[in-house]
Amino acid sequence: MLDSDSMTLTQRWPEQGWAFFQLLLVASFSHAREPVCRPIGEIEKPQISKAGDVMLGAILSFHSSWINRLDNYTQNLQDYNVQVCPHSFHCVMLLQCFSLNLMDFQFAQSLLFAIEEINNSLDILPGISLGYKMYDACGSIGGAVKGALALVNGNEEVFASSETQCTAKAQVQAILGETSSSPCMAIATVLGPFSLPLISHFATCACLSDKVRFPSFFRTIPSDLYQSRALAQLVRHFGWTWVGAIRTNDDYGDNGMATFTETAQELGICLEYSVSFFRTDPPEKILNIVKTITKASSRVIVAFMSYMDIDILINMLSDNNATGYQWVGSEGWILNSQTAELDKQHILDGAIGLSIPEAHVSGMKEFMMDVKPLNTSGNQLFSEFWEELFSCKFNAESSQKQCTGTESLTGVSNSFTDMSLMPIFNNVYKGVYAVAHALHKILKCNKTCQADVELSPHMILQHLKNIHFQTKEGEEVYFNENGDPAAKYEIINWQPTVQGTVDFVTVGLYDESLPANQQLKLSNTSISWAQNSKQASNLILCMMQVPLSVCSKTCSPGTRKVLQKEKPVCCYDCVLCAEGEMSNTTDSVTCFQCPPDFWPNAQRDACVKKETEFLSYDEIMGVLLTVASLFGTCMTCTVAWIFFKYRKTPIVRANNSELSFLLLFSLTLCFLCSLTFIGRPSEWSCMLRHTAFGITFVLCISCVLGKTIVVLMAFRATLPGIQNVPAMSTYCQPSITIPSDLYQSRALVQLVRHFGWTWVGAIRTNDDYGNSGMATFTETAHELGICLEYSVSFFRTDPWEKMQLLINTIKYSTSKVIVTFLAPTELMLLVNALSEHNVTGYQWVGTEAWIVDSKTVAMDKQHILDGAIGLSIPEAYVSGMKEFMMDVKPLNASGNQLFSEFWEELFSCKFNAESSKKKCTGTESLTGVSNSFTDMSLMPIFNNVYKGVYAVAHALHKILKCNKTCQADVELSPHMILQHLKNIHFRTKEGEEVYFNENGDPAAKYEIINWQPTVQGTVDFVTVGLYDASLPANQQLKLSNTSINWAQNSKQASNLILCMMQVPVSVCSKTCSPGTRKVLQKGKPVCCYDCVLCAEGEMSNTTDSVTCFQCPPDFWPNAQRDTCVKKEIEFLSYDEIMGVLLTVASLFGTCMTCTVAWIFFKYRKTPIVRANNSELSFLLLFSLTLCFLCSLTFIGRPSEWSCMLRHTAFGITFVLCISCVLGKTIVVLMAFRATLPGSNVMKWFGPLQQRLSVIGFTLIQSVSETAVTAGSPHTKSLLSLVPACASHLHYPSPQTKSIAHTSLSNKLSNTEGSVWPIFLVSPHRILIQRYLAQSDQFFLYLIDPFPELPSPLNYAKISHFATCACLSDKVRFPSFFRTIPSDLYQSRALARLVRHFGWTWVGAIRTNDDYGNSGMATFTETAHELGICLEYSVSFFRTDPWEKMQLLINTIKYSTSKVIVTFLPPTELMLLVNALSEHNVTGYQWVGTEAWIVDSKTVAMDKQHILDGAIGLSIPEAHVSGMKEFMMDVKPLNTSGNQLFSEFWEELFSCKFNAESSQKQCTGTESLTGVSNSFTDMSLMPIFNNVYKGVYAVAHALHKILKCNRTCQTDVELSPHMILQHLKNIHFRTKEGEEVYFNENGDPAAKYEIINWQPTVQGTVDFVTVGLYDASLPANQQLKMQNTFITWTQNSKQVPVSVCSKTCSPGTRKVLQKGKPVCCYDCVLCAEGEMSNTTDSVTCFQCPPDFWPNAQRDTCVKKETEFLSYDEIMGVLLTVASLFGTCMTCTVAWIFFKYRKTPIVRANNSELSFLLLLSLTLCFLCSLTFIGRPSEWSCMLRHTAFGITFVLCISCVLGKTIVVLMAFRATLPGSNVMKWFGPLQQRLSVISFTLIQVLICVLWLTTSPPFPFKNVKEFKAKIIIECALGTSFGFWAVLGYIGLLAVLCFVLAFLARKLPDNFNEAKFITFSMLIFCAVWITFIPAYVSSPGKLSVAVEIFAILASSFGLVFCIFIPKCYIILLKPEKNTKKNILGK
Repeated sequence: MLDSDSMTLTQRWPEQGWAFFQLLLVASFSHAREPVCRPIGEIEKPQISKAGDVMLGAILSFHSSWINRLDNYTQNLQDYNVQVCPHSFHCVMLLQCFSLNLMDFQFAQSLLFAIEEINNSLDILPGISLGYKMYDACGSIGGAVKGALALVNGNEEVFASSETQCTAKAQVQAILGETSSSPCMAIATVLGPFSLPLISHFATCACLSDKVRFPSFFRTIPSDLYQSRALAQLVRHFGWTWVGAIRTNDDYGDNGMATFTETAQELGICLEYSVSFFRTDPPEKILNIVKTITKASSRVIVAFMSYMDIDILINMLSDNNATGYQWVGSEGWILNSQTAELDKQHILDGAIGLSIPEAHVSGMKEFMMDVKPLNTSGNQLFSEFWEELFSCKFNAESSQKQCTGTESLTGVSNSFTDMSLMPIFNNVYKGVYAVAHALHKILKCNKTCQADVELSPHMILQHLKNIHFQTKEGEEVYFNENGDPAAKYEIINWQPTVQGTVDFVTVGLYDESLPANQQLKLSNTSISWAQNSKQASNLILCMMQVPLSVCSKTCSPGTRKVLQKEKPVCCYDCVLCAEGEMSNTTDSVTCFQCPPDFWPNAQRDACVKKETEFLSYDEIMGVLLTVASLFGTCMTCTVAWIFFKYRKTPIVRANNSELSFLLLFSLTLCFLCSLTFIGRPSEWSCMLRHTAFGITFVLCISCVLGKTIVVLMAFRATLPGIQNVPAMSTYCQPSITIPSDLYQSRALVQLVRHFGWTWVGAIRTNDDYGNSGMATFTETAHELGICLEYSVSFFRTDPWEKMQLLINTIKYSTSKVIVTFLAPTELMLLVNALSEHNVTGYQWVGTEAWIVDSKTVAMDKQHILDGAIGLSIPEAYVSGMKEFMMDVKPLNASGNQLFSEFWEELFSCKFNAESSKKKCTGTESLTGVSNSFTDMSLMPIFNNVYKGVYAVAHALHKILKCNKTCQADVELSPHMILQHLKNIHFRTKEGEEVYFNENGDPAAKYEIINWQPTVQGTVDFVTVGLYDASLPANQQLKLSNTSINWAQNSKQASNLILCMMQVPVSVCSKTCSPGTRKVLQKGKPVCCYDCVLCAEGEMSNTTDSVTCFQCPPDFWPNAQRDTCVKKEIEFLSYDEIMGVLLTVASLFGTCMTCTVAWIFFKYRKTPIVRANNSELSFLLLFSLTLCFLCSLTFIGRPSEWSCMLRHTAFGITFVLCISCVLGKTIVVLMAFRATLPGSNVMKWFGPLQQRLSVIGFTLIQSVSETAVTAGSPHTKSLLSLVPACASHLHYPSPQTKSIAHTSLSNKLSNTEGSVWPIFLVSPHRILIQRYLAQSDQFFLYLIDPFPELPSPLNYAKISHFATCACLSDKVRFPSFFRTIPSDLYQSRALARLVRHFGWTWVGAIRTNDDYGNSGMATFTETAHELGICLEYSVSFFRTDPWEKMQLLINTIKYSTSKVIVTFLPPTELMLLVNALSEHNVTGYQWVGTEAWIVDSKTVAMDKQHILDGAIGLSIPEAHVSGMKEFMMDVKPLNTSGNQLFSEFWEELFSCKFNAESSQKQCTGTESLTGVSNSFTDMSLMPIFNNVYKGVYAVAHALHKILKCNRTCQTDVELSPHMILQHLKNIHFRTKEGEEVYFNENGDPAAKYEIINWQPTVQGTVDFVTVGLYDASLPANQQLKMQNTFITWTQNSKQVPVSVCSKTCSPGTRKVLQKGKPVCCYDCVLCAEGEMSNTTDSVTCFQCPPDFWPNAQRDTCVKKETEFLSYDEIMGVLLTVASLFGTCMTCTVAWIFFKYRKTPIVRANNSELSFLLLLSLTLCFLCSLTFIGRPSEWSCMLRHTAFGITFVLCISCVLGKTIVVLMAFRATLPGSNVMKWFGPLQQRLSVISFTLIQVLICVLWLTTSPPFPFKNVKEFKAKIIIECALGTSFGFWAVLGYIGLLAVLCFVLAFLARKLPDNFNEAKFITFSMLIFCAVWITFIPAYVSSPGKLSVAVEIFAILASSFGLVFCIFIPKCYIILLKPEKNTKKNILGK
């Protein structure tokens, strides 16, 4: 037994003060019957023990399993092996253990070896012997705790007086064991407060390193924290990124796997599944795990399991033939030989994992193998061990082997003789030695030890922390600050042998003490891997090859990873990089654009330099062109030399030799300049080639032009006289006078509003003009709903700083339109400043002051004002004024000095000029002078002056009464003129009206001017509209259809035309669509608003609605909330099944009642009818009939009469019915009373009274017309519920004293916020564990400070505030219940709340205990599923050092997330808030749990308002009637006299019972009236309600067990087990109507209110409920937010934004940022040709071939199809040209036909001429086949028709040429050549030449004909529909044949051109063929280089040009002679020479 003063325990609690007293107002302590201290239950004896001077304890699992008992409370206690012990205590159920565990016997032997070695050593603890006690835990946590308590308390009964506490010293000084982590946690939790050291050799859970929870725990095996990290690194080393995970469902597995998962995530490893089980789980669960494994795609399984659990799993896998998986194991089983033996199917072959490094302890193996001394104990355990070890029986039957007790282990091979676990045995050895070294120091041993030192576990604990020694093998032993040793692991590989066994081969080492990149080292030893049994033939190959386990294969360079939707980051697709992009790394997440000079290779894994292409001298084309250029140069030089040599000859002199030589020189330069186009372009060649080309060709053409003009002039010079016709033009435009700026300002506003600009900037000159004009503009703009983002003024003399401020205002504004009231001077200053800062792209709106100022245009070099729009005075014209103004000579006659100065300025001269200056003569003329005086752009202003003079003249005209003459005697005065000026109204000679309004202003008219830039870089002032203020308001502004040019952004010059044609947008907020309403943004103008969806039940059907309207009662808004639709009408009708069934039931009841009435009536005289008061019976049957019928009034559509009838009829008929029954009942009672002697009672209730009673009751109902009186019975109180058990739950008295029945505690204490358990024992043997609250009605409540300890006693534990999700585990905590929801639901609710507000990037802070860690783990898991990322997740505890808090503050300060999710109790939260206050860290949005979100003390402590706006979850508000009043009545508490409550009373009322002079005296009669502190704060009423429900739950369970009705059965023998079973099934309602029940995990239904901290003006905080979370509803309905406004951090009304990356808009894709979570990404524009149409798309999709993405790349639009059509200008022109050519050819043919008998026609071979004209007509027509959408027939027709017609044409020309030649040859003497080329031969030649082309075309069309083809490669955004050639050979063969004939024709014609005949047409054929050849030679490069439809246009142009050339050259000269020169159309002239 331990002294209770040494106990400390920390337990989570909302606050350490008053909350305890709110739950515990009365403590009761009862008398013990006898002064004896005795442990509960049967005495536990150690399985192995030996006495010694110092005792050590050990807890080992000699058995691995125990028998599960069925929980059936109906059995007797004997069925549970429970004895009824003395003193009314139940004995503890003994565990029935089985399945001997030989491994723990090995550990026991190791411990005994160490103790024996120490006891025999003189170097350590000389003279001191160590004893030991070992207990069997049976593999259970409960057994381990029982053993620990037995080691601590001992087994002896202690007799003591009533005043003596049951305390004693600990029985052992330290405990070694247990093997597993979960039992160690339970033991350490129990022993920790008593500072009793626990040293484990095999418990590896990382959680045990927590010194706050387990202060006395040590271990000699490394923590799983290091093992988990090592396993993750090992998995990553082999490239396994897609694995499965299986763990033991205990602390070892859960904590180990949690660390592995965290590290794996950091290393990029994903878990496909993570499942857990425990060896005691049902087979169905394990079978489900096997199915999960077999269905998974991962081939690697990481197993964090104990060997006992993996053995069960292996058996199940064997049964299901699940093999071929690569197993990765922890040290729990990787070296276990028993597991290897059980693996018959070789499922684990090739497994790899971590193991404790091998160790050797000399002598240990021999000691362990000597087991004979063990059998001498005679202990039952070792008899069982001996039989198991040697496979024999001591009491053997005939068929069994007999044990002799002398057996030897020689030759025995089993798990006991297997020494593979020697490293673990060494851990046991080191643990014993660690305790020995601590004792050695405490006892100050040298040669002897001080025996008088009083030992205590606490002393040993302190010394263990500092030990550091070496074992005899040289191994260092020490513990770090967490009680852990240094972490080293060997990497073990299971390598099967040929014998079928397995060797554990060390293949590497992991040392955590080394740097990170050196920790994992693998040796060169070959590793055996898992293999698939189905491929046995490839066994060796399979086992030598590293298995592959990835979700997606590695993405090779040239691709990028695209995450698969809703899958982990390891699952992705590999997408080829887009065109122009590359990636050169494996698994690249993005592709990079190649530099401009580079292009990706075919694999797209490298950028290769683009092939440079230019026309070089190294290629054939370059060589040919160079040769041609040089040949031309030489030829031109030769001609020049010839001309120079013969320069004096007539032919040279006659052709203007000077121009000829200049022309030859320019031609030489032209030939040479072509060479500048060949070769690699350089800076000088680029500048030279085009300039040289341009200059030389202009020089050349100029010479030709000069020569041509000379020829013409020479001819014209012979004609008499030349007439010149001068031309002049005048124009007249209307003009008006200048109006007031008032009208101009209003006009500007209307202009701005017209274009929808509601958000503009304004700049004005700081003078009267600017200020007054802008004031009017601002006022009118406000009326029209236009807002000014800024309105600034400046003056030309202002300092530069003010201009700089103005520039910044413009730059950082969001408006894109600037309205200016500026003079040109100020405007130019502003424009220059904007140019310097490159501020462009704004739309300027100007006044008349500068909008037509040409000087401003000239100064705007940056084109900042391009597209400006504004108002101007309309143009005006006054006839003669311009000429008058330009005649300045009369001005010089005045001799005025002013005009002398004017004259000198005007003509830039001086009258008194010096020698160097120009002298003024006074006779200068303005002709040719251009300056501001000659600029007439201000003519409208000149007109205003003109009208002003005329206005005065008209006033004088009236005053002087002028008619033909004026009265000269009238005396003039200014006043007279003023009065007449007001009334004048006249027209000028130009017809313009002149008058003044009442303000002296003329009519206001303005032209709307637009600055439209020209291609020359100047600006045109284009009038695009008119404003006339004299018209009605809606007609004042008129815009013409002229297109307006707008401002454009200089950075987008390529889209200049598009930008300039699109009206700019300048609004603060976009238009709100119907279904929404405008909500003004706080502190901003009315133009800035948010569009808020109409509330439920409201709608808006207009754009920009400022309010939503409630739908009428019968209507409801549609989904878009832009219209009201009629609600669906629902009522119980006769048309539905339910109505039919109820109607049938009603009618059936009516019929049945009528039938009964008929039977009663028929047999009314029978005794049974008469005896039952037949009158009332018939009335009752009548009323029942009405009752059945009245139900029909409830069916059908309600109407006014039916609504009134249904309830009244129901009420009256039912009252009539009940009245009859009541009457019959009273009659029966009276009849019975009437039989008594002397009774005359029947006279008081005879028939009359019966009728009256029925009528009376019915009349009351009829008068009141009350539908129904509903009453609910009151909830029974606790005492009425258990009436006979009041003595069981007895009231404590002040004299009651405490006595403890356990050795853990002897009093109820409250130290450091901890609550210690007590047992309350009633005299009736009702044992209810732990404490509860309150005074008069004593509440019993069941809580547990050790929730981690399973209760082998089956005591139910009910918590009101323990929320850890881990407590729902019924395997670990089978008897735990709670009335508060689990944190599992709270964590999920928090995650959904965070996601609801769009926060995907948050920070997380938790308390470092089960509450925080478990809650945050669930939150993290749910957050991951919902796409929420944690930027950081940190933990701390209130006892942590300040440095850790400082680190946490820095983490928050330097984070980018603005939302912090907390799992903290108030204590830790306040520490954090105080630290944040010191560092002034504010502005974060806090999300909290129920632990602090409604805690008023936290509010009071938050002085800096850091938590204002916090949002979180809270237990829903509750009300328990009477509880608050009861709790506030504290006076009865003071009667106990207990010290605890005296302290409570003093704290509550701030007084002292034993007060000093300066202190307030407590009287004990104080009242809480007016007292305000945390005790009187009822904000925790929901928690008090949980306590209340817990007590009622126990009471209801007792109520059922005791079978209470009015009384309870007191003879029922109660047990905690019975209460536990009944608690599982309770379901009741409290008196407030709240349902109470527990689900299968012992949890209640989960409901939370969503609370918002809303600060008030008084500086306090209101907890406002803004929503509700109900986990029982479907997922999409669980979270409901109310319409209540939420206050966010820093009192903001706008939802904070907390995202790592903003949403990617459609047209972009997400690219994960390297090394960051999936919430952090960049938005990359989709590559060319790709699009994405969803927000946050992870990939872009290629558009189909016929589609192309739009500019935003968020949709694919059909590509524009391009072909040469009849709808476009080019197509029309070519069609017109074709038809014109056709018509012209037909006309020529008609002329030739008409004059066919004339000599010129006959002489030129008329037959071939007509054939030629036919072919030319076909040539013109065939060009039409090239126009229009290509089709299959048109593609085949166009080229063949073209080829055949042109060959026919050229054949005719060739024939004509040959005829000419033959005709000339025929004139020679003796020549008879014409007979060889007569008409027949001519026809045959034409036919032959044409047939060859036809044959070529037929071959082309039959082999590979042309076909329509969609060319999508030429232009990416267009589809060129063209005719594919099919084969290029056919096309070029057709062209080549035409060219061959043309060349032949040209050569022959050239030879015959000078034949001496007038009828010789060879010269015309030569010219025609020259044109033909030139056209088609030029066609080839033009056709090849022209893209798309232009190539077709080039071909048509070539056809038409060559055809026109033939027509014009061959036929037009003849037509000229035929029609205009008929005198030459004679035979004589033709034959003349």
